[in-house]
Amino acid sequence: MTEIPSDVCDWDTDSRLKVFSRHVNKTIKYWLHIVKIDFSYNKIRKVESLNCLKKLDKLDLSDNKITQFKNTTINQLTHLRHLDLSYNEIKSMDPAFISQPTQSLMFADFENNKLRDLDITNAFSVNPFCHVDYTSNIIDKFVNAQGFTLDKIKTYGPGFVSLNQNNFETFPDFTFLLGLSSLAEFGQLSSFGFDFRDIKLNCDCHLEPFLSIGQNVKDALWRLWRDHLNITCANPPSLKNVKVRNLNPYDLICNLTREAYCPQECTCIDRPNTNTLYVTCTNLKEMPELLPNSTLTRFISLTLPNNEIKVLSNESYISK
Repeated sequence: MTEIPSDVCDWDTDSRLKVFSRHVNKTIKYWLHIVKIDFSYNKIRKVESLNCLKKLDKLDLSDNKITQFKNTTINQLTHLRHLDLSYNEIKSMDPAFISQPTQSLMFADFENNKLRDLDITNAFSVNPFCHVDYTSNIIDKFVNAQGFTLDKIKTYGPGFVSLNQNNFETFPDFTFLLGLSSLAEFGQLSSFGFDFRDIKLNCDCHLEPFLSIGQNVKDALWRLWRDHLNITCANPPSLKNVKVRNLNPYDLICNLTREAYCPQECTCIDRPNTNTLYVTCTNLKEMPELLPNSTLTRFISLTLPNNEIKVLSNESYISK
């Protein structure tokens, strides 16, 4: 059998089940009575729109073969509170799959899938929720495909998001992802909790702004760390196994490479805590033409020992 029978009063549990069919549209008389669907432990690969099931409260599609989900599949199910897509093979989800104004999901489980990119609109819901679980995926990048921004007159949350046991190593840049003018605006998400356990976290310059503002605004952003205060750094070696809550923001730096336009004869250290990029160059005969353009620091401290520079040219970075 390759499709769900049209008689949805007795949903088929055949283990060979592979496809959700549009035949569900033949069951109009049942649409307003179905509140729970359990098709776990089958071989379903594709799910069509289920928006006809207006009263659906719980949808369990765990342990199937689903690889992709569209944001039009359940977007009109205003009563849906429990969604379980764990233990599938999901590699992609449309943006705003769980965060549309028409939705009221309380629990969404995406544990043990194959998601690599996580859109910020699927990392949390715009409405209050209980738990969104992305444990044990392969997430290594956060994106914002639709350019979602925060409504400055709205408070988001509460809710808890599990991101543990994934592949990202750099703390998400929420300022960039959400188009914020400053990280302080992220305080609008202060009711959220995050679980970053078992992440091989690089405690570097990207973490510093979030850590610093969290320490300075203890009644807001610092509460975001309440559920991952015990995570530790994996890198750099000097901070390995140090708990994030015990870090000194001054120590959170990035050693920039040539890929970031640090000249070969120079060392470039980005230290957001002092709002300064420190550049030291030796064995030069003229001023470096280009220096890194950091998004985390405003000023440049340029040190030029042991060089043969004769002319201090007016390079573009001098004003910094």
